[in-house]
Amino acid sequence: MPQRKNLTSQFSFFFLAAGLLLSVSLLYVADDSQAQEASFEKETAEYSLSADDLSGAVSGRVFQDFNGNGLFENSGGTAAAPVAIDAGLAGVTVSAYDSAGVLRGTAVTATNGTYTLNATGTGPYRIEFTGLPAGFFPSARSAGSVNGNTATTTGSTVHFVEDGNTSNVNLALNRPGDFCANNPEICSQLYGFGGATQPEALFTIPYTGGSTRTTGGNPVTDFTSPGNTSLATTDDVGTTFGLAYHRATRRIFAAAYMKKHAKFGPGGPGAIYQYDRNTNAVSEFVNLNTVFGPGTAGTDPHNPLDYNTDNGQTTWNAVGKISFGGIALNADESFLYAMNLNDRRLYRIPTSGPLNSTTITSYPFPALIPSCTVASEFRPFAVSWYEGTIYVGAVCSRETAGGAISTNLRAYVYRFDPATNTFAGTPSVNIQLNYPRAETDPGYGAAWRNWRATYQTISTSHFIYPQPMLTDIDFDRGNMVLSLRDRNGDQSGYNSASNPNNPAQLFKGITAGDMLRLCGNPTSGWTLELNGRCGGIGNAPQATNEGPGGGEYYYQDNYHPNGNPHDEVALGGASQIPGHSVLVATIFDPVYIPNDNIYDAGGFRWFVNNTGAQNRGYLAYSFSDFGKANGIGNVVPLCEAAPIEVGNRVWFDANSNGVQDPGESPIAGVTVNLYQGSTLVGTAVTDANGEYYFVAGTTVDPNPTDH
Repeated sequence: MPQRKNLTSQFSFFFLAAGLLLSVSLLYVADDSQAQEASFEKETAEYSLSADDLSGAVSGRVFQDFNGNGLFENSGGTAAAPVAIDAGLAGVTVSAYDSAGVLRGTAVTATNGTYTLNATGTGPYRIEFTGLPAGFFPSARSAGSVNGNTATTTGSTVHFVEDGNTSNVNLALNRPGDFCANNPEICSQLYGFGGATQPEALFTIPYTGGSTRTTGGNPVTDFTSPGNTSLATTDDVGTTFGLAYHRATRRIFAAAYMKKHAKFGPGGPGAIYQYDRNTNAVSEFVNLNTVFGPGTAGTDPHNPLDYNTDNGQTTWNAVGKISFGGIALNADESFLYAMNLNDRRLYRIPTSGPLNSTTITSYPFPALIPSCTVASEFRPFAVSWYEGTIYVGAVCSRETAGGAISTNLRAYVYRFDPATNTFAGTPSVNIQLNYPRAETDPGYGAAWRNWRATYQTISTSHFIYPQPMLTDIDFDRGNMVLSLRDRNGDQSGYNSASNPNNPAQLFKGITAGDMLRLCGNPTSGWTLELNGRCGGIGNAPQATNEGPGGGEYYYQDNYHPNGNPHDEVALGGASQIPGHSVLVATIFDPVYIPNDNIYDAGGFRWFVNNTGAQNRGYLAYSFSDFGKANGIGNVVPLCEAAPIEVGNRVWFDANSNGVQDPGESPIAGVTVNLYQGSTLVGTAVTDANGEYYFVAGTTVDPNPTDH
């Protein structure tokens, strides 16, 4: 009788994933007995074959998972607790393979991301998703995606199904630049009058801050809850407007901004500052006046000895013409794009490495601007990144035309191609700004007026003279939202001597910005809202003689206390978190309650994109600083980097072909170690399906059945 031989072996498999070493170790005992060989065969056969393994239809959905939780969500949440609405993704190929590796059917996802695959032959099947859209990666795998799939759960790009009569075989994808948690912090700026220290020159609040209340009265403490968190003072950064968030390094960039009656930071008009959320440190990131020479971004026109009169006409004329406008990061955050208002060039600034006149480059606009024949009247400002392209907003100021209102007072949006570093020869958007607008203050119209180089007002009691600056561009599923800031709000103050001809006369400035919606996408182009509707949707009152075509899409950008109208309260800053149904905007008098008596204030309102109505407000300040005169800047969500998930499946490769064939047994109980260098940073154990997952920020797999 031959002697029985036993062999005990331990195998370790090593993988390198995102700079991490992954070891998969399993211990087994094998011998040459027929009993053990039969045992392996029996186990594999039992896993593979069933009387119910039939051909038929496999169906499911592929979608963009904005918050990275692996679940398909399409409700949008509530006004108090909003959630991104996930979007179906078209054009993904879904293939079914049988146990022999034979292709048994394919399908391609439709516009809404759904598919139905008619599989031939006999199951089980391996379902593979290929041809993912450019820039997209698999998102988290949700619990239950192997057993008990539902319409909302998702798995990886490889699924296993027992037969062809299987539904809810879903896949979640994530585009890193679009990822955001449901309730991120949002960052904005408050302005301090004169040389006084404003402690909240950079501050944050939760995205869900404030209140949804529209009835009742004082107190309005719900609109100030929770309190904001100060990041930097005006002594640190001065007056800024352009904002961008670098997810990978957790840095907030804030660009200097020219505002009459408000000081620059220590770097003057050429500085872009950075706030490090890891260390809470504020520093100067770059200074164009240092790199390229004094005056590149303009010289400081303020009078630090008298910010009340503040050099009269000189600072009035400088608004919108020196320092910076908008800033934006590209998708991989390797470059910061910034608009220099002084030379009207777009600057590309590396976010790492040396910053000098060689590494920083700048690009001019086309020489010929439609309907803007005087070169000095072309005034760019907004900078935004969307789906691989930089968008820059500008106006034709008609400053030299004389008179109050011109038919060629226009707003433009130009595309800039970062691959060729050139602007398009013609604008993607070219709209007249002579559409009807109601009242800035009772009896004083809000119609846009030509820019003026010297002091102007249409009111004897307040400082009112609306002049458009296109300061922000946001995108809502391809549709475009333009934020217009009233230049007058940065030329005036709160009970300040804004009139250089009569310094003894103190004025309250009242600004009159706006928000315009354009429907379409980068492929089809965009169409401006008309009579309160855009793309066939909108709930705004129509024929009100306010807005393009007589109605206004975002119709609740107003404040009507006691019947006294302020019909245009937008301050030119806004932000759209990808996938969310609402847009947050900077607003004066943001509390939307009749007779609340909270005025000369500033903060935020959230607007529902499908209806144009507001649904929440936050009060950041009141009765101080700049009142109704642009007392707050822009707003940006602090969306963190998309989470990293490392994981897959350990299985018995019965035919040793290295392919996870359907019917091959998973191996449970295998310990998987994750190393960074020689340091163990995570441990997981495969579950009953042979799967294991590591999630960034965990040292052990907290739940081997979730993502």
